[in-house]
Amino acid sequence: MLILAVETSADLCSYALLDDKGIAGARMFRHRMHLSERIIIDIDTMLRDVNCTLKDISAIAADIGPGSFMGIRIGLMTAKTCADALSVPLVGISALEAVAFPYSEYPNAQVLSLLYARPGSLHSQLFRSTDGELHPLSEPLMRTEDEIASDFKERKLNGNVIICGEGLKKATPALIQGLKEANDNVVICNPLAPVASSLAWIAIKRLEAGGEYDPIALNPLYLAPPQITISSKK
Repeated sequence: MLILAVETSADLCSYALLDDKGIAGARMFRHRMHLSERIIIDIDTMLRDVNCTLKDISAIAADIGPGSFMGIRIGLMTAKTCADALSVPLVGISALEAVAFPYSEYPNAQVLSLLYARPGSLHSQLFRSTDGELHPLSEPLMRTEDEIASDFKERKLNGNVIICGEGLKKATPALIQGLKEANDNVVICNPLAPVASSLAWIAIKRLEAGGEYDPIALNPLYLAPPQITISSKK
């Protein structure tokens, strides 16, 4: 099985190929508003680097968001088009789960995933890791720091709590301090963006568990409308 993973919800985009031996190929870059021009070329180059073509792909994994409105739209449309043309499954995975995935091996830990949304707000979701799997304890939401801190305090979580995601770059010291005060076992991790390799590993687990993954039925996860600036020019 060869899985193509496409991650385009963040400024740092990535693609990955997963085969029976592990990650066979990967590319990472900052799109700088040229994603639509390079996505197909980059994927084709990565495939040629490992002596494969699109016809060798068995399934596709794609980040459905939340994140960059245009990035998600371009990445998901490309993944849908390829999956439909190849008649292969398309597994949609949220950026919040992809960010939390590296910590799924920590037994019985709670993982709070944070991604930047807009000034004063973060995308967030809480997971529990059990037997190498992530299980959502909350819905993916866009919330203010006060709302995140309040929910975190009310849950009175026991055991280790891991805070992760590039949203930490935009979090205020007050939020971090509040989370630490609510639980003595909070671990603040590096503020990393979601990566395609995590999407690929999550996808293989879902595919092995069975289920239907219709490309046409997959929708993006937009937690808020895009920010649109109205031009002052008349």
